[in-house]
Amino acid sequence: AFLFPYFILLILVGKPMYYMEVALGQFCSLGPLSVWRCYPLGKGIGAAMVIISLIVSIYYNVIMSYCLFYIGHSFRSVVPWDDCFTWWGADNNTCYVRTKGQIQCNEALKRLVKLYNKHYNGSEVMGSNSTENFVNVTVSKYKSALISPDLYYSTLANCTNASQTATEQFWEKFVLDITDGIEDIGTIKWELAVCLLVSWIIVFLCLMKGVKSSGK
Repeated sequence: AFLFPYFILLILVGKPMYYMEVALGQFCSLGPLSVWRCYPLGKGIGAAMVIISLIVSIYYNVIMSYCLFYIGHSFRSVVPWDDCFTWWGADNNTCYVRTKGQIQCNEALKRLVKLYNKHYNGSEVMGSNSTENFVNVTVSKYKSALISPDLYYSTLANCTNASQTATEQFWEKFVLDITDGIEDIGTIKWELAVCLLVSWIIVFLCLMKGVKSSGK
C-alpha cells in the first residue's frame, strides 16, 4: 500500500522538482533565492528550499553523531549492547539477549502452535488419549493446538518474558536516556554533545573552501 502513493508522488512531484532544480541551477549558476529573479512569484519556493536544507542538515548531523557514538563504543573488547549490562542501566527484568538463543515466550508458543498445526491435525495429536493429557495452547482467536505437557513446559523453560532486547535498551536507556515524559527534559548527554560537535566540525572542514571542495 505504501508503494502506490510513493511512486505517484515520485513521478508527479519528486522527479519534476529535482529536474527543475538541476536545470535552473546549471542554467543560471545562482543560489535558490537569487535564481527566482526570472519569476518573482517563485521566491517562496527558493525560501522553502533553504529552510528544508537547513532542517535536513541539522538532523543529518544528529544521525552522524549517533554513528560516531556507536563507532566509539565498538572499539571496546565487548560491545555494550552485546548483553544486559547494569553499568549502562539495563533492566534485567525486561531485558534479554536475542543472540544467545533467547526468544520471547509468546513468540516461542506461536512457533510451537504453527509447527503442530503444520504436521498434525487435532485427532492425530490427541490419539487415543483424553484431552486431559495435553495442554491447549491458544495464541490468537483462530490459532490453537493441543501440545504435550513435556514439550510445552520445556518450551517455557527456554524462553523469556522480557519485552526488550539488550540492543533496544542500550539505545533507549543509555544513548538517548529517555525520560518518563516531555515535562522532564533530562540533562545534557555530554558524550552525544561531543559527537555532535565533531560531526559539525567535519562538515565545516568539508565546506570551508567552498561547496566545490565537498566533492573532493
